[in-house]
Amino acid sequence: MTLEVRGRDNVPIIQAFEWDKERQIMKGRKAANYYYLHVLYIVMMNIFVVSRLILNLGVKLPLMIKILHFIWAGAYSFTSVLLLQYHLLGKDMMVLSNTILAHLRQSVDLKEKQDTNDSKVSDQPAQVELSIYFYISIGFLLVNPLFHASVVSSEPCAPQFLSSLVANCTQGRKEISPLYAVIFSCIEFYGVTVMLYCWSFNWNVIFLGLAWIFMELKKIRHAIIHRYNDLFKYRAVELIALTLNYSVELYLTAFPTMLFIVLALLLFGTVRLWHLDLRGNFFFPSCGVRCGYEAMSPLALAGRVNSESKRLIQAWKLRKGSRAMERFKRSCRSIKCAAGAVYTFENSILITSLDNLVALTCNLLIAIH
Repeated sequence: MTLEVRGRDNVPIIQAFEWDKERQIMKGRKAANYYYLHVLYIVMMNIFVVSRLILNLGVKLPLMIKILHFIWAGAYSFTSVLLLQYHLLGKDMMVLSNTILAHLRQSVDLKEKQDTNDSKVSDQPAQVELSIYFYISIGFLLVNPLFHASVVSSEPCAPQFLSSLVANCTQGRKEISPLYAVIFSCIEFYGVTVMLYCWSFNWNVIFLGLAWIFMELKKIRHAIIHRYNDLFKYRAVELIALTLNYSVELYLTAFPTMLFIVLALLLFGTVRLWHLDLRGNFFFPSCGVRCGYEAMSPLALAGRVNSESKRLIQAWKLRKGSRAMERFKRSCRSIKCAAGAVYTFENSILITSLDNLVALTCNLLIAIH
């Protein structure tokens, strides 16, 4: 797999790790610094948004504000789960990330040294496809925070925003001074940026890890035609998958539920408010595309990994080897991206998730008028 990422030295990382420019690796932070301010802000806002949601359950509010409130509560809760993952599994995530980066650098070096293209003809389309997916995610990350923060200026009285504490919201009025509007928009932009960078970092680790596994499986399947002994590399790929499943276990456990609930709310808002509130035509689709991409792309790639491992095992059955080789083949199982005993992402996971998404959205459309 070759995914060339340029300009790594200048990429800001709002994470629990520091970037070592000399060694080109991630390292743990040695002392308390601005990262813990990010953690404090997210946790406090999570408490604020959820408590305000509970207090306003019986209050009559515009439907758009209600939908946004549930979305913000889900987004902050999901981010808090990821921050907890950094605390519990941060060192494992750092080791996995550095291993992926080392593999990328090694792949680039090998690509530059190769004189022939024979060994990479079959892999080139898949490499290009995976690279496109990766850069699409970077594009969403750079553009999306502005869409989220722009809601504050139009809905300063929404209870999930800090601006509701100082805005004049009596008798249906929504008045806030221009200075406060700018201040609270900047605060919201900061919070959304921290959230989306946190989501994106975890997505990148999972996506690049799955892409690495997928490309290794393709190489093994094509290599056993000429070099049967290469199938022993399958055990190394199993170890990569095991490390990935353990290092980001909380993300894999939370995102199929929490992100798809947020996505269902965004889809519900798009359908329900498209003819009632023009702002919904802008906000809900733009955020829904980004959230849907981040939720579905890992599932689709995890399904392809599972399918590719099954194809490889099936190809082995067509060739006979020594008794030791046959025992080794019987010990191999299909590779699955899994979140402990909660979720197993096989090749049908994306269709199942889409079915659940449609069902949840339809239930919201029927239940909420």
